[in-house]
Amino acid sequence: MRNKIFFYALPLLLAVGLWSCSENASPASRQESERQDSLSAATILDLSSLREDDELLAAIDIRIPYDLMAGAAREYRAISLEKVLRNHFGAWLGPAMADSLVLSFICKDGYAPSMPLKQALEADGYLAFKSHQSPVGQNWPDSLAEAYSPFYLVWEVPREEAAHYPWPYGLVQIRLQPVALAYADAYPKGSGPALAGFDVFRAKCLKCHSVNKVGGNMGQEFNYPKSLTEYWEKGDVKAFVNDPQSFRYNSEMTEHPKLTEEQFEALWDYLLYMKDHKLER
Repeated sequence: MRNKIFFYALPLLLAVGLWSCSENASPASRQESERQDSLSAATILDLSSLREDDELLAAIDIRIPYDLMAGAAREYRAISLEKVLRNHFGAWLGPAMADSLVLSFICKDGYAPSMPLKQALEADGYLAFKSHQSPVGQNWPDSLAEAYSPFYLVWEVPREEAAHYPWPYGLVQIRLQPVALAYADAYPKGSGPALAGFDVFRAKCLKCHSVNKVGGNMGQEFNYPKSLTEYWEKGDVKAFVNDPQSFRYNSEMTEHPKLTEEQFEALWDYLLYMKDHKLER
């Protein structure tokens, strides 16, 4: 099957600079660096190259116990996301690299949610292209046809976990990138301590909140034009994270009582670092 992979020179130059190895690097680390360098030259998969009759991908009928968009169980004809990823990006999906790579799902309306590659590989995701609730001869119900085609990303996960995954529809491309490129404006370049906090932000906050306009828009922006650290006291932020309802009636923010002291301190260090690395107006 012919893959429609696009090549970009600028990301290649950036990745070479970000992941260049030192002379003392081990053979294993040099090999991983070389793979990440080459990754930036072929990061985007055009989903129009996928075919239902491709034996390597094998479309199947699936039942999703809780479809986040529908709010109920749904059945689809779909292709395994993991098979697609391994078929098209297999050279870069080794265990040593999964933590350092990010998937972005590009939709035809411009929406582009992201998630860690490792999270995607550990769950059962599918690219649905036909709903079994559709009229005969159609892939989608009339009300969804224009928005949902060609693909809708669904997850076979319990209801309580569904909100932790992206559910984009109208999906046309998948992008695979190193973390530092995918989150460039929010990434703490050259700061070891802040990197640990960035990992906490990416895992716990990114879906709803943003830093330098990178992230979700359901919650407040943390850094631009003013940093959260410039108008909230550290103790109040910690208390709010643990119990938002104690600060704001009907707050839509989810409690994070399991955020450890170490994780919060790392997150605060990250926000302090980013305070001095804001976007230019």
